[in-house]
Amino acid sequence: MNASDLYSEEDMTFEELEEFTHEPSLEEIPTYTPNMKKWLLSLMDFACPDLEGRAEFMLRRPGLNATKEVLDETRSHYQILPPVQQRMLFKHLRSKMLGQLIPCSGADTIDKLLDILQAEIDSGAPSRVPDWYEFSNRKFGPRAMGFEKCENRGCFNTDTVTVKLDRCGKCKLAFYCSRECQVADWKARHKKVCSKGAEERDETKKVSELLSKFAQMHNRR
Repeated sequence: MNASDLYSEEDMTFEELEEFTHEPSLEEIPTYTPNMKKWLLSLMDFACPDLEGRAEFMLRRPGLNATKEVLDETRSHYQILPPVQQRMLFKHLRSKMLGQLIPCSGADTIDKLLDILQAEIDSGAPSRVPDWYEFSNRKFGPRAMGFEKCENRGCFNTDTVTVKLDRCGKCKLAFYCSRECQVADWKARHKKVCSKGAEERDETKKVSELLSKFAQMHNRR
C-alpha cells in the first residue's frame, strides 16, 4: 500500500497539493540559503530530549544552536520566497523546534518562531520543558530524564537547581517541593494511594530482580 492509497491527490487542499508536487530542482529561489541549510542539517545530530539524559537536555544550546546572523538571514530570506516555499520553510522549522520540546503554541508565522529562538539566545538558556510534557508518563516523560514534579495539584515546581524535591517517605514515588505541598496532597488524595503505590513499587522490584536472574541464567548457557 502506497501513501497515495491512503491520501490521494484528490483529497488534498490546493496548498497541500502545491507542497506535495513541489520540486526543489525547479526553484527560482532556493528555499534555504547555504547558511540556513547548514544550520538546519546540523539539527539532525540533536536527539529528541526524551532519548537523552537530563544533563544533556539542560545543556542544549539556546536557539537550536543558531546564531543571530542565521536567524536574521532566515527572516529576510523568507520574505522573498514564493508562498509554497514559505509554508515549507515554516513547517520545517516548527517541526525542528517541537522535536526539541520548544513551546510553539500560538506561533503561526516564521517571525514568531524566530522570536522564540532569539529569546533563547538573548537569555542564554533553553526554553523550559512545556507543561504538557511534564504531565506525560514516567517511562517517556520528564521523570525518565530526571525532571521530577511536585505532586501537589496546582503546584508546577520541578526538580531544578533552585528547587529541591523530596520523596514521600513511605511509597518513595511521590515528590514534593515543600512540607506544605506534601500535607495538602496527603489530605486531598495521596493518603488513599500511598500504601498501594508502595506495594506496586515492591512488586515491580521483585519482577525486575527475577528478570535479572533469568538473564544471568541465559548468559551462562
